Amino acid sequence: MDQVCERAERRDSLIANMSEYLANKANNEIVYSELSWRLMSAIFEVHNKIGNKWREQDFKNALEIIFKKNNISYEREKLFSLNFEGEKFADCKVDFLIEGKIILEIKKIWKITEQEIKQVLRYLDATNLKLAIIANFKYSKIQYKRVVNPKVNIY
Repeated sequence: MDQVCERAERRDSLIANMSEYLANKANNEIVYSELSWRLMSAIFEVHNKIGNKWREQDFKNALEIIFKKNNISYEREKLFSLNFEGEKFADCKVDFLIEGKIILEIKKIWKITEQEIKQVLRYLDATNLKLAIIANFKYSKIQYKRVVNPKVNIY
């Protein structure tokens, strides 16, 4: 019986998250709205099917399966060089680069903080990309944060 309740809670959480996302999607300012929708759908699908009891690496593996199933082009653990004054001074590795447009960072942490936001802003600066999404699988309700690079204009 507990499993039935847990599944119902996950379903309700998924519906609430998707409703919130759809309400936000109605806004014409959504960066890469169609691709973001497909990406968030994959994130919700993984969370709904396997819950929150797994390791960060396991969520990445499950997402990779869903990306393949849904024909979402991605690069996993993509390495980028950071340059200063024309010389490389550091590297950064993003969890996923989705269709060469969106950085996806997977977390299993207490909450998404300024530290994670600054991390993806550094990645966005280094890659000259417009959008990153941080997805936190820690709780029964998925937490996510869209981070937009104000330095990049895609329109």
